[in-house]
Amino acid sequence: RFISDTQQQQKLLLRSQDDQLDMIGSSVGVLKNMSQQIGSELEDQNIMLDDFHHEMDNTESKMDQTMKKMAKVMHMSNDRRQWCAIGVLALVLLIIIILFFLV
Repeated sequence: RFISDTQQQQKLLLRSQDDQLDMIGSSVGVLKNMSQQIGSELEDQNIMLDDFHHEMDNTESKMDQTMKKMAKVMHMSNDRRQWCAIGVLALVLLIIIILFFLV
């Protein structure tokens, strides 16, 4: 009787362990599927981030070119010598026009 009780307890224990291992196996399967989905999503987002990075590089390059052009225009418009030359040339042109019509 003692031996049969012990064997039955061992069978129950083994059955319980088998059930727990089955539950663990199911959980591992679910985790595997989730990790594959996460990996796929990360790959997609990595591609999108690479595209975004490329677009940002292009935009930055265009902005740099535009800023250089604006700085050049600002430098030209702030140059007093240039404005003085324009004023002198306009005055000379005005004098030539006046002399042309007087003669």
